Amino acid sequence: MDATREKNRARHSLERRVFSWQAATLLNIAILLATITVALVGRFSPTFGRSQARPLKETEAAGSRFHPVQRHGEHIPFNIADARLDDFGTIAPAEFYEVLLRASPEELAGLALRFNDLPNNTRTMAGLGMFFQAWAELDGKTALAGAYRIRDVRLRRIAANTVLLSASPSVAPDLAAFLVAYPDKNFTVEVRNDLLDAVISRWADMDPEGAAKFLENMPDADIAIRQSAGSNIAFSWGTLDPNAALQWLERQSDNTEILFNSVVNGWSKSDSAAAGAYVIQHLDRPGAFEAASSVLLTMVNEDPNSAAKWLRQLPAGDVSANAQQILASTWAEKDPLAAAQWAEGLDKEDRARAAGTIANIWKNHDWAETQQWLGTISGDFRDAAIAGALTNDYQSRVSPSEALPLALSMMDRQNRNTVVQRVIERWASDEPQAAIQWIQTSVLSREEKEGLLSLEVFTQQRYQP
Repeated sequence: MDATREKNRARHSLERRVFSWQAATLLNIAILLATITVALVGRFSPTFGRSQARPLKETEAAGSRFHPVQRHGEHIPFNIADARLDDFGTIAPAEFYEVLLRASPEELAGLALRFNDLPNNTRTMAGLGMFFQAWAELDGKTALAGAYRIRDVRLRRIAANTVLLSASPSVAPDLAAFLVAYPDKNFTVEVRNDLLDAVISRWADMDPEGAAKFLENMPDADIAIRQSAGSNIAFSWGTLDPNAALQWLERQSDNTEILFNSVVNGWSKSDSAAAGAYVIQHLDRPGAFEAASSVLLTMVNEDPNSAAKWLRQLPAGDVSANAQQILASTWAEKDPLAAAQWAEGLDKEDRARAAGTIANIWKNHDWAETQQWLGTISGDFRDAAIAGALTNDYQSRVSPSEALPLALSMMDRQNRNTVVQRVIERWASDEPQAAIQWIQTSVLSREEKEGLLSLEVFTQQRYQP
């Protein structure tokens, strides 16, 4: 089990690095979220935003290449030369897209450069996001080049992120080549990796083989980008062609555990039964532990009963034990009673672990229902469920007046004393005198009372009976 825990820690560490670009860009994406939402809604709703949006300033300038557009009898005035960039976030999206469609590449590039003259504030960021999202959808390659001409590093990063998330996957190879050819020295290695990871992932959604070849041929690619982008390629390839993805995997020498899990995880999204059957036949290969968990998570979200049936095919061992815990916790979130009924049919040791997990989750959602269920079960199964509900009650959802009588009703004395101690420790940290009084008047033996009163939570606070 030590090896299993070590493997889990390593897995979590790698997963955090694999998806670190999401955390790194979260703030910028959050800033742009409202703007992007407006843009997307406006594209599908011809009436959205017109009553509140301010049109671009109309001009009478002679020789303008823009002319008023008629749409459903509506006159839409605009002139890109007089546009206020920090107002872009307030313009009706349908109107804004028409402006860009009629602009030349030179005019768009010039408009992007005008962001360099604006203050670095949220209004500018909103306009920047609106502009670069629309430009990327029209011409992702020139939009990325334009983003890299923004002088402010923070705004440049926002613009680049927006382009990479908005451009068509069909131009992803060109965007990736641009990022490699022109690395921004003002960005940290982590930010450069995040940008590259984002575009390679988009590429892999349509052409995982091409994305994989690009990654393999990248000069000076560090281990972080190879892990994160490789995992995303493997996942996408697994959803599209798992056999080809597995053949590609056989040629890899690094990160094979992560890549195997990613291929199987992607495969399970398109055919969980086939992916599950493959994992059972290859439990001895690196990454099988994680792959089994990925398959099970997909299955339980589709049909918990099918997941339970698949789990029964796993041989006893760490993979099976971990999968049972995943099923118990995930199923308990959806239907704790059904999960509890499944758990009762497991072997004694497995049943106890599952009972504790289910009771802990159920208690967090509905303690009254959990109590009713505890009244219908007995023996070791009930003891394990009570321990699960009370031992991990860090948010104190169960009051001491309810928890302690329940703990005292447990059959196993050693387990009972452990649960009582945990409840007392949490209670005493807030109400030490009340906890002392309960101990003194309880039905516990003298030895048990003395043991509780000598707990560190009392001695540290110097509360004595």
